[in-house]
Amino acid sequence: MAAELKFGWPTTGSGELRVRCEPLGEVVLSSSSLRLLDSKGESWSERSLRIESGAQVLVQMFVDDDIVEVFVNGHDSLAARLPKAEGEITMSMQATGSPKLVRVRTAEGASWR
Repeated sequence: MAAELKFGWPTTGSGELRVRCEPLGEVVLSSSSLRLLDSKGESWSERSLRIESGAQVLVQMFVDDDIVEVFVNGHDSLAARLPKAEGEITMSMQATGSPKLVRVRTAEGASWR
């Protein structure tokens, strides 16, 4: 499964973007970090990064069985093998701090809620 999200980062305050990959876990992006969490909220992989206020942000995600890979603006990346879970993988997104969604693209067969 593949997904591409493009959005404008808030110009004031802080923002956070969460993309759930049910039943595996979620990707959490803030202006200073990128994290991959399992379904219990435990961090499996984390890295620092910097997103400037008002920047256009491109997030590309790839999920293959229990492996999740994330690329931010083509140069920051993170990957983790999360604990395997049964069931169809679906994605959902939640943003706080007003990141403005510009575009969502998914590969054929991707399921969003």
